[in-house]
Amino acid sequence: MIDAKEPPDLLVMDLEMPRGDGLETLEWLEARLPPLPVVIHAFLSEHPRHYAIENAAAVVEKEGDTNRLKTVVLEVLRRYYPERFGSSACGPNIQA
Repeated sequence: MIDAKEPPDLLVMDLEMPRGDGLETLEWLEARLPPLPVVIHAFLSEHPRHYAIENAAAVVEKEGDTNRLKTVVLEVLRRYYPERFGSSACGPNIQA
């Protein structure tokens, strides 16, 4: 559950979930106010393209090395919270 008093800055999620549907969760998160940037980290070949995936802040294919995921998370944080990084630029969604 996301705490409204102290919401997270970003959510990294897999679309495979033990209970529920990752796409439904992603749709719910997109409707949330204030918006919560979501980085999808999944085996994308297992999931057909879905508009909710297209609207995620970033999509990173799962692989053995997590360095790409860490880089993308930092890029998304910089894009959504530029004041924390001394920048005001907002870029397009990141596909990795």
